[in-house]
Amino acid sequence: MNPLQRTHEGLYRTLLLQVLRKRPGLIADVFPARWLLLQSFGANVKLPSLRDKDLARAFQSLLNLTGEGGGEERRRRRSVKLAFLIDGLDEFSDDYKKLVKILHQANQTAAVKICATSRPWNVFRDEYRQNPTLQLEQLTLDDMKLFVESKLEMSPGYCEFADTQPAEARQIIADLLGKAHGVFLWVTVISGLLETSFQEGARTQELRAIIDKLPEEISELFQYIWKRASPRFREEASRYFQIIEFSKTYRVALYSLSL
Repeated sequence: MNPLQRTHEGLYRTLLLQVLRKRPGLIADVFPARWLLLQSFGANVKLPSLRDKDLARAFQSLLNLTGEGGGEERRRRRSVKLAFLIDGLDEFSDDYKKLVKILHQANQTAAVKICATSRPWNVFRDEYRQNPTLQLEQLTLDDMKLFVESKLEMSPGYCEFADTQPAEARQIIADLLGKAHGVFLWVTVISGLLETSFQEGARTQELRAIIDKLPEEISELFQYIWKRASPRFREEASRYFQIIEFSKTYRVALYSLSL
């Protein structure tokens, strides 16, 4: 992810760009000074860089265009209804309170609808306590449990463990699902690690220790897996990573490299 996407500036830029691409007729209202410069001096004029306060002012101008107004021209411009879908509020690197304030500002008019996702951090829980919410992990829990059980049941080591210690096997799966917080990718990766541990005959205490030490962040999880990898496999893994990096840098499809 581009670091700019994790900032208030990036949020402003993204929302403004997507709206104005759909409704270019609003540009003159949202950026009146810059529009006047372009109208006066043409496309060759060098516009000043947009600062954070310029973006905040432009965003407020956009919000002001929503709702109803008087006069035909004003009514035409004000026939603006906005729906913002914002994923991963918890991934922002800027001040979360300012982020909440921006969204609160946008949510003051009935013509603006916002659907945002985040982990249940207190700063977001407190702000949106009265708003309709949906905890996705509660809806996907049964599917994740079915996936984990199906994955582990293919391991003879797990089947033997579950036959002799069924209560412990159920508890280990419950602990695993609880730590996943609804992230399917996390469960997919960890199921493979546990399958290997069962194959190696790990005892209950060792299995619990593995789960307790697992990081909850996906990025940290991949680092954890890398550190667990045997040094003799790292040279081969490095080649795979370099191939993927090459394909991304030069925009070459992975399957074409096999030719």
